[in-house]
Amino acid sequence: MNTTIAIYDKDSNYSNLLMDYLKKKYKFLAQSRVFTNLESLKEYLKEGSIHILLLGEEVKEDIIQENAKYICLLSEGNFLNENEQSDTSRYPTIYKFQSAEKILEELFSYFPLDRLQGKPQALIQEKELIGVFSRDTGISLQGFALSLAQEYSKSKKTLYITLSEIQALEELMSGENKSGLSEVIYYLKQNPSNLLQKVNSVIKHMNTLDIIPGAAFGPDVYELSGEDIMLLLDTLNRSDYEVIVIEASSLTLSNLGLLRECSKVFLLEADNCFSEASQEILSKQLTWAGWGDIVDKFQVIRLGAEEQLRILEYLGQAFSSDSVLLPGAAFVTM
Repeated sequence: MNTTIAIYDKDSNYSNLLMDYLKKKYKFLAQSRVFTNLESLKEYLKEGSIHILLLGEEVKEDIIQENAKYICLLSEGNFLNENEQSDTSRYPTIYKFQSAEKILEELFSYFPLDRLQGKPQALIQEKELIGVFSRDTGISLQGFALSLAQEYSKSKKTLYITLSEIQALEELMSGENKSGLSEVIYYLKQNPSNLLQKVNSVIKHMNTLDIIPGAAFGPDVYELSGEDIMLLLDTLNRSDYEVIVIEASSLTLSNLGLLRECSKVFLLEADNCFSEASQEILSKQLTWAGWGDIVDKFQVIRLGAEEQLRILEYLGQAFSSDSVLLPGAAFVTM
């Protein structure tokens, strides 16, 4: 599928430089156009079609988008204050004055490349991608996600991946080598022809569950770009896993792109009024920034003292032969 991208901004030097970088970086673009006159853009849209339209924030009126599939706004930093009540505020917004690389990383996290190129979605229907997210990086997040994945693994081939900066799984699996997410990130950057084989080489096993342990050095997780995430999902699409459970605790663009691909997202919150207010703010921010589809997938799990105690008991017995009621079991759908 041929892809057309257009930029409308009154600063022609800025638009041309950004477009030049984009054309060099992404060879699949069939057409690229730069508009500095709004009437010329409207005239083009009457007859032609655009896959992605980048608009300068000086556009005060809504653009009819029958022939523009995706619209994204280039903000100088004051878009929210001036336009939060306008029709254009529903579009994703990217800060204009940053590197072209960062602009395109954000752009393609909103509109993944596989969709633009007409490729299948990152995961086919037979595979279920489940996200578990919490801003608390501690025991509750990892214990719930691990138990959820382990429960799925009783009847389906399941892979568990942790994207948290700090995780205890490596220590609990004592005696294993130290390969894990850091190696996967390295392989994704190299993108060898045998990438799936490389990813499989770092997978550990815990009873019926397969696991990619966390990063050897926490900040490694911030090296994951949106393109890396899509490449990982595309690679796992060629595996024989039926369910993939991924837990994350930071709101990076790559993680948001990942959560957008999930069929469901469990949002873990403490059972108190502060957490309820914090969740409300999170939902508003994501919706305003163009990630409202993630909010729609949230299944909020409030963990009180009793639930957190069960998670602690589970973690204490998970690596022994003793049976234990898994705290994530109630949320598994077969």
